[in-house]
Amino acid sequence: MDRNEINRPLIYWEKVLREVHPIPFFQSGVPVGFLLTDVHENNLLKSIGFRNGDILKSVNGQAIASREHVFQMFSQLINAQEIIVHLNRDAHDIDFVFHVKN
Repeated sequence: MDRNEINRPLIYWEKVLREVHPIPFFQSGVPVGFLLTDVHENNLLKSIGFRNGDILKSVNGQAIASREHVFQMFSQLINAQEIIVHLNRDAHDIDFVFHVKN
């Protein structure tokens, strides 16, 4: 992943996330992440491997409990050399590892 993608303005990332209609996902009444429901071909998330039905659970080990938390994490990723996204796909937990190129 190119650093220019990460360093885009927060408003860009808000648009990307809104386009996939993230829905809070609960297990036993506890929020465990966000269900991605509308990942289109022209969305950045689709181009890097995300799919409809993925449950986004954490980024770099930080659990995702709210939309606000997602946006707070973006500010922490600006200097990251590696981004690890933990998600659940088809009842299997998987990690996406993105190496950030300068």
